[in-house]
Amino acid sequence: MRRTASAQAMLAAVATLIAAWPLTSLIEVGPWIWPIVALVVGVAALGIALRALRTPAALIPLLQLLLAVVAIMLIYLPHTLSPTVLVDAARALIEDGIHTVQVAAPPAPATVGLRFLIAFAVTGFALITDICAATLRAPVLAGVPLLGAFLISAANTAIGLNPVYFVALAALWLTMVATQHAQDLQRDVTVRTRALRPRTLESPLSGHGHAARLIAVPVIIAAALLPTVIPHASAHFFAQGLARGTGDGPVTIGFATDLDLSADLNSTNPSPVLTYSTSSLVTPPLRVTVTSTYRDGHWVPDEAVTSAVVSDNNTVLPVPGVTDADSRFTTASLKVTGSALASGFLAAPYPLRTANLNRDVWLFDERTGSVQPSGTVKDYSLTYRVLKDNQEPSDGERLDPEISEPALAVDQASQAAVRRTLAPLRASTQWETAKNIQNYLRSSGGFTYSLQLAQTRRDSDGQPLDPLSNFLATKQGYCTQFASAMVMMARADGIPARLAVGFLPGDPTGTANQYSVVQSDAHAWPELWFSGIGWTRFEPTPGIRATNAPGYTADQQTGVSRNAQPSEDDSDSSSAGATSGAASSSSAPVTPAGSSTANRAPAWLGWAGWLFAVIAIGGAGAVVLPILARRRRESVAVDRPAPQRVEAQWQQLVWDLSDLGASAPPPGSPRALERHYRNELHLSGDGQRALRQAVQTLEQARYAGSADDRLDLRQDAQELVHDVRRSASATMRLRAALWPRSAFFALRDAGVRVMRTPARWWADRRR
Repeated sequence: MRRTASAQAMLAAVATLIAAWPLTSLIEVGPWIWPIVALVVGVAALGIALRALRTPAALIPLLQLLLAVVAIMLIYLPHTLSPTVLVDAARALIEDGIHTVQVAAPPAPATVGLRFLIAFAVTGFALITDICAATLRAPVLAGVPLLGAFLISAANTAIGLNPVYFVALAALWLTMVATQHAQDLQRDVTVRTRALRPRTLESPLSGHGHAARLIAVPVIIAAALLPTVIPHASAHFFAQGLARGTGDGPVTIGFATDLDLSADLNSTNPSPVLTYSTSSLVTPPLRVTVTSTYRDGHWVPDEAVTSAVVSDNNTVLPVPGVTDADSRFTTASLKVTGSALASGFLAAPYPLRTANLNRDVWLFDERTGSVQPSGTVKDYSLTYRVLKDNQEPSDGERLDPEISEPALAVDQASQAAVRRTLAPLRASTQWETAKNIQNYLRSSGGFTYSLQLAQTRRDSDGQPLDPLSNFLATKQGYCTQFASAMVMMARADGIPARLAVGFLPGDPTGTANQYSVVQSDAHAWPELWFSGIGWTRFEPTPGIRATNAPGYTADQQTGVSRNAQPSEDDSDSSSAGATSGAASSSSAPVTPAGSSTANRAPAWLGWAGWLFAVIAIGGAGAVVLPILARRRRESVAVDRPAPQRVEAQWQQLVWDLSDLGASAPPPGSPRALERHYRNELHLSGDGQRALRQAVQTLEQARYAGSADDRLDLRQDAQELVHDVRRSASATMRLRAALWPRSAFFALRDAGVRVMRTPARWWADRRR
């Protein structure tokens, strides 16, 4: 009987993983999968061990639950094991996960909070399934938690799940039922020396078991096939924001105006948003929405203000607060094709001059300067204004008090840190103060752009800092933090300011003057009000992940536009601000939360885990990983057109440098990539020359109007790698030879392809 219980426990674990498998079609596939697999297997293994030790049945689920909770905390909150910190940290992760579910379109970014929620949910389903199948020996009941886990994914996909998911789960559930039934039969059969009255061999719970088994398989097949041929209604989703869209069309991209400073605005989602062509060499960000309201670490939509008026195609639109726009601005044009933004949203530079939405009328919000279409607009054209470089504020229209009041409100929680940071940046005019703030955040203040927020610090009273104060203290964050800090510092100086949300200009498509914008180009920046020039864009985010600073702040410009030809000066600019990391600001004394030794996991857990990992995979890795790295390198050598070939060669260079310990550069222009490696590596003169030549070749492949088939950076890449290897330690060279990082990239890509195959096949079939 214990043998059957062990088999049921293993089947329950596998069934839970299969029930959760469709989540890979809704969430970006990545390393988050393996801890969840380990948790499910761990719950099953503990149950098997406890039953072998004849542990009371009532105690087994409690011990399994205890193991699951402790393991989840060690995985996702390893430095917050103190009870005084654990609750707050767990609550923050839960809020982060819920926020991601509410605002992200699939595949949603696998944020820490979302991974935390998934781990608890899947492990909980695994525990309930194990209780039903193994502890209670009722695998029929185990179908309920398995169905619940499956429906989380099924209720959030707009195009339906591949039947493979359902068939695999149903088949395994039937296997569990059949296994238990066989055990019941064996238990009921007895051998006697005298004749007995004939008795049925069916379990008391399944008087018609044979008929049920005959019916089960056809029913499962019908359940998988019928939805593909019968009409069905539009999809209704379990979670608002996750998998928005309609059941019979492409998924559209919504845009959240609720920006949590503890969540990541920037994902790595490559889903296309729109493609556009433009007459300008440098395109500003494409704004989608703006807001002036900041509450408790969140930017939320402004309260409704009646300011939208009916407009029509090619009508000249006013610039809020500017009466002589024609003399202060130049004009550029832009044509958009294939926009995937949801109904009511339009991506466009600010301020607009004219717009043609290919429909009779639409609304124009005079307060924000935004176009508000009544539905989805896939193709449109417009002209927009660009403030001339020599323009400065002057006497002009005053800002409406109804608008200026929320645009001057300084966040109370971070007010002290904001004013303390602003004090040395004040100038004789508010215009100069605004440029000083931008320069401080963008380059001179020692701030670092990072998708990973620094650990929350605590003030002198032991209380955790609010998100904005924590950013000013740690000097580490992404565009939302930089933009929010500038908004609050401007407001503290009496300058009305608000947050704009939209997209970076995107990347060239290869066609002249054409660019493509994807979801990962999402961006936030501040808009400040100045009399005579109206709402004015600033760019405090470092140039590694932002556009150039506007020309009217040229003396503060340090970044590189993502879609402009970089200048020679950019390659030699100082990057000291990018390396200063999380240096502490002059704010009040703070200490990292949970930094005491009492909050840390026991030391033996660390070395025991590493010892186990070395024994388990060290030997196999030394043989398999170099082979994978070599095959990945050989795949890059395939003949391709020049631009794709050079990009592949550059990617191979990034892999080779990663094998030697260099961190991969964040997305950016070739010059930004060069600055990253100049700071990351200790290069000789030959190495620096090889790096520069490789970057120049990459620039020519990306930006040249007609690509030269002779372009090739392999020789420069080999010289650079040789220079880095020569200065690397013996340990690093040995690890690069036996355990290269690039091999893990190959494993990751292979895993992604396997996980995505059923969903991709099913989506293609439904189209």
